[in-house]
Amino acid sequence: VSYSFARGRTVQYSVIDTRGRARRTVDIEVSGSPMMHDFSLTDKYVVIYDLPVTFDAAQALPVNMPRWLSAPARLVMQSLVGRVRVPGPINARMNRDPKHSDRMPYAWNPNYPARIGVMPREGDNKDIRWFDIEPCYVYHPLNAYSEMRDGAEVLVLDVVRYARMFDRDRRGPGEAPPMLDRWTVNLATGAVTTECRDDRPQEFPRINEAVLGGRHRYGYTIGASFQGAQPGLYKHDYATGSRQVAALDPALSLGEMSFVPNPAGRAEDDGILMGYAYHRDRDEGQLVLLDAQTLESVATVHLPQRVPMGFHGNWAPAG
Repeated sequence: VSYSFARGRTVQYSVIDTRGRARRTVDIEVSGSPMMHDFSLTDKYVVIYDLPVTFDAAQALPVNMPRWLSAPARLVMQSLVGRVRVPGPINARMNRDPKHSDRMPYAWNPNYPARIGVMPREGDNKDIRWFDIEPCYVYHPLNAYSEMRDGAEVLVLDVVRYARMFDRDRRGPGEAPPMLDRWTVNLATGAVTTECRDDRPQEFPRINEAVLGGRHRYGYTIGASFQGAQPGLYKHDYATGSRQVAALDPALSLGEMSFVPNPAGRAEDDGILMGYAYHRDRDEGQLVLLDAQTLESVATVHLPQRVPMGFHGNWAPAG
């Protein structure tokens, strides 16, 4: 799912085949011009997060524009963006202007309705259903799946939720702690229930990709150092409701981990968690490998130089 202020009131859902070609694209109507960082897939549905971080015309205008001109220009942009498509030449000019390229053009919008869109994976804009939720922001979902309960189909969404984003802190995301939530949507009645599964700051949720879109038992997150909270690595067991914490060196800062399954394994958590880390006391980069079942160290590769923290990597076996 891709977004752009130039698309008017639409985001685009694309299906890419194994050769990297777009098999189909669908324009989905939304309420304005939201920043849509991620989406979820189940075996049956694509889930859209239409949340109140939207394009801010004031931040997109050149910083050296005279005040007498910036006010009317901002009003014109606000009246157009999120309603009509922006012409290509104007869009291209805004995207390459170095004078304001470092300014975040999206901001918290308290007047924008927060909602979840649910559409069949092979559906179209006319097939999407919208469900209202409390205002918040989601960068990264853990997983999503649907199942039958008491004769009704429900959609389960495990996400990392921020109470708000890019409100006072325009560079973000330091205004609210990221918490692990479970949202349950009754597709028959339209009711949405929310549950905070862990209120300790955490981000970069991962699962065994083999169960993506289906019911999962385990999830892994990185503890975030928010307002004095200690970073770490958490393993969440959704069957028992328990949480396991890795015993790591306090001087070690972890990046996002990737789950590497054991080719001969049968259990969902049989594999290795692998990711880059930085040891502050040693000023050393490391590649850390942990047992995904016990969170105990399997191996550490000491790197000759620090590797900058990245994210969103996946494991691909050779061949």
